[in-house]
Amino acid sequence: MIPFAFVLLQAAVSGQAAAPPPVAPAHSVDGEGKTVVVVGRRVEDSARALAACIARQCPPKEEIDASLAYAEDQFLAGDYPEAQRTLAKARGRNMRYKRELPVEVGDLLRASGRMLAVNGQRDAARITAIDSLDALKSGLPSTDR
Repeated sequence: MIPFAFVLLQAAVSGQAAAPPPVAPAHSVDGEGKTVVVVGRRVEDSARALAACIARQCPPKEEIDASLAYAEDQFLAGDYPEAQRTLAKARGRNMRYKRELPVEVGDLLRASGRMLAVNGQRDAARITAIDSLDALKSGLPSTDR
């Protein structure tokens, strides 16, 4: 589970501004008396950030980043089907920007493909991997394809 979360995190790194700020750290003491600090975002916060972004018609790059952040939070919370739905909706809203934002759309498609694989939809995951490659290629000059 951690490798996929890391991939989603990598894909969302450029969108830190679109993601909600982390919640205050939770402190606890382990069995040896050491303090353990846990920092994270709540799913509800990233959901609100994405909804606000869509409502204000934010630029596609911000919307992709917010969608990736929300899907990552859903994934980490164990809600794999909803994470896939979030990515599918983002794909529907942003595929038309693949020429202008090939890397961002490619990241969105890559995350969607990985989530499809996690959800057992291997054939759809393969097709989405091809779509991701096509999105990346669409940003290249025609002489470089």
